[in-house]
Amino acid sequence: MRIVFSIKKVLLLASTAAMISLLTGCYKYKEQPQVANPAYIRVFNSIPFTVDAMHAGQAAPFLCFLVDPVKDADGIANGGAIVGDWLHTRELFSLSYAADAATAMNAQSTINVINTGLPTQNVVNANYEYPGKLHVLTSPPMNGMDMSAWAQMPSGKHHIIFVTRPEDDRPFSQLPGSLRKNVIIDTTVDLQAGEVYTINALATDIDKNQYGADVRHEQFVHEKFDPGRIYAAFYNLSSVRPYLATDPHFPFYWYYADTMTISYTCWINDDNYSSGGLSYPAWPLPGSDNVYMTTLYRGKNDGTVFTPLPFLSRDYFFDQQGVLRTMVFSAGASNTGTMPFYGFKLTQTSPSSLQYGTYPNLLCNADPANFNTQDPNVVNVSGSTPLNGPKAYNYQASLFRVIQSGTSLNIYPTVNIFEVINDRIYLMQMQRDFEKVPQ
Repeated sequence: MRIVFSIKKVLLLASTAAMISLLTGCYKYKEQPQVANPAYIRVFNSIPFTVDAMHAGQAAPFLCFLVDPVKDADGIANGGAIVGDWLHTRELFSLSYAADAATAMNAQSTINVINTGLPTQNVVNANYEYPGKLHVLTSPPMNGMDMSAWAQMPSGKHHIIFVTRPEDDRPFSQLPGSLRKNVIIDTTVDLQAGEVYTINALATDIDKNQYGADVRHEQFVHEKFDPGRIYAAFYNLSSVRPYLATDPHFPFYWYYADTMTISYTCWINDDNYSSGGLSYPAWPLPGSDNVYMTTLYRGKNDGTVFTPLPFLSRDYFFDQQGVLRTMVFSAGASNTGTMPFYGFKLTQTSPSSLQYGTYPNLLCNADPANFNTQDPNVVNVSGSTPLNGPKAYNYQASLFRVIQSGTSLNIYPTVNIFEVINDRIYLMQMQRDFEKVPQ
């Protein structure tokens, strides 16, 4: 009887252990310890990739981002308090929440492969921002906006470096020292508790292979935004103009002047009307045609203000049959959609600084759902040359967020940060609170 009882007891213990293991195994991640007095950071790799003989020594834009780096016996960084590894070139459009959080590190985006011109077979792991796909504690909502694309970290002074690394699946700490020592950015930051920061790794002078970090203390979390308006702000983080920027044989170089004025137009649509000025049926919303916003100076981004833009009532977004109007699915295509959208005109105020090129209108009419899968050389390069002719438009995602909940369709306003970086215009869009449906 003892033996039988012992077997039953063993089976009972084994069953209990299996149940505990099953229950604890339901948690995908180990709980992260809370950060005391955190600041919040988001990091982008915004270094361009140039493929020409003049810049053969340029660092390849594939990085590891380290906070308070730890060094090995040879004095070479092999880790840190925060490690943002496999940091690939950023995507053109990003949201205030991590759209690809918890996805596989090797789930790549087409745009970045095209964006760098690098081969795909060697890229196994890639993260298009920090924290991006990494499992970390993130920011709580602030000022009525989802902020989960920013990661928590201890406030205070920190040593930050960016190191170029090869494109393979080995973690940074497992690379040989010879591949861990190419530090291209080395800086110290002082982060205040409760504040939000966006960090861009940038090329500051392509010809001299010089790089730096722009640490932007975000003020949009403190702004008093009208919940019924769209907001937009522009920053110019471009590098010093490289030698070949005015060569007509290099159409995709830097075609933005050091000083530009920016104005906006809100375009509305009617199926029975065409203005003739554009290739699709659209005309400016009265009172919102070529309205001056700001003057933008390269590298002088202090005091940037958010301009309020009109938000439209629901009937503007549906056709005469009550069907939701369409956004541009493929930027640059002949079918440009019928959804209302914003256009921004960038005008140079220092003509002598530019020998070639024009300033196209930036049309924010593309579908956000697939924008990052498109070729940036089609949708978001603003170069034009005497050889290729001027480019009339470049494109970004819509500033109107269309959200479907069950059978209900609602349109929400957004807060938008445009970053002009050399020949690209990046858009970082903040998601507004969904609790109140705008009228």
